[in-house]
Amino acid sequence: MADFYVFLSVFDGGCWRGISENTALPKEAVTYWTPLPPPPGETAAKPKTGHGFTAAIAAYTDNIQLREVIDAYLEMRMKNKMVMTERAVKMLLKRLSSVAATTEDRIAVAENATLGAWKSFYELSPSHKKAAANRGGSSYDLDELDAMLNQSIL
Repeated sequence: MADFYVFLSVFDGGCWRGISENTALPKEAVTYWTPLPPPPGETAAKPKTGHGFTAAIAAYTDNIQLREVIDAYLEMRMKNKMVMTERAVKMLLKRLSSVAATTEDRIAVAENATLGAWKSFYELSPSHKKAAANRGGSSYDLDELDAMLNQSIL
């Protein structure tokens, strides 16, 4: 039986008696107990962090940037207490492939989902598609440039 540190009293043989040291007692006799702290030099077990779906993401893509964005999305879901199963992650990655054809579009879709704390991936709106196309560093609207070029040729 594990050692416990008892802060309150126990009912023993018709009377209440206080306990202030490590004592092996059945749980039923203790009104309040907490586990002992770890011995000096040892650390307590830390809660599990991370989503645990690294293998599924690695099987989905080789692109490092896309992996990082998907990883950030899954971490956001965990922090918002929207935990996913491995099957749900695979379905989500399949959905990402269906709403975005190119790697750049998939990155943009995953970034939007992370920023909006969405539960799924959705297609980019036309304004987001233009912004994703302009990520190369230019701030020009490609449709306007194309129209200007066509007018100058005529």
